[in-house]
Amino acid sequence: MTRSNYRFICIALFTFALVVSTSVSTGQSQETAKPFEARFWQFLMGNNYKNWAPAPGQDGDFYSGQVPHGALLKMYINRAAASDVDGLRIGSVVVLENYRSDRSLKTISVMYRTEGFNPSANDWYWVEYNPDGTVVKESSTGQPQGQSGTAMLVSSKSTKLLGKSSRCISCHDQAEGSDFAFFNDREDSSVAGSQKAETLSLR
Repeated sequence: MTRSNYRFICIALFTFALVVSTSVSTGQSQETAKPFEARFWQFLMGNNYKNWAPAPGQDGDFYSGQVPHGALLKMYINRAAASDVDGLRIGSVVVLENYRSDRSLKTISVMYRTEGFNPSANDWYWVEYNPDGTVVKESSTGQPQGQSGTAMLVSSKSTKLLGKSSRCISCHDQAEGSDFAFFNDREDSSVAGSQKAETLSLR
């Protein structure tokens, strides 16, 4: 091999490595640039949350729900939550699928406990997704888009149901034990756990 050929090969390999490195870093930066709720949805889909454990007392099938969630519900909890149902340690994720009475999926509510996020609400991050992974928007009236099952106009002042959602917190702060979760409340509470509304979050 001549020196000129060797030099050409070295330059070609260097250029290829540079292109690959740039492509990978660009892809990583684009992924990081996505908002947390989008990456969280990808996490849920990628980890197939439907294979997670059902909530205590549930068998993974439909059970009755109530406003503001669905007429029918299905709940899934991740390993962190399942291993400490009473304490719901940091890293716990609770996913609640909200169905209409005809068993069509309306929204997916999620609560994710992450350290330091919001100590006054037990560090829960809240988000409610549409079935396509977009975040549900709440109008200025406090009504989630599509809550009634029909298309609803959302005002320009609508906000996404995520993060430190006052709508979620104001309901869940009534849960026993100040843990902001209903599904682990005792059966002798004023409202049976199987009928209580749930909100969800993930990790």
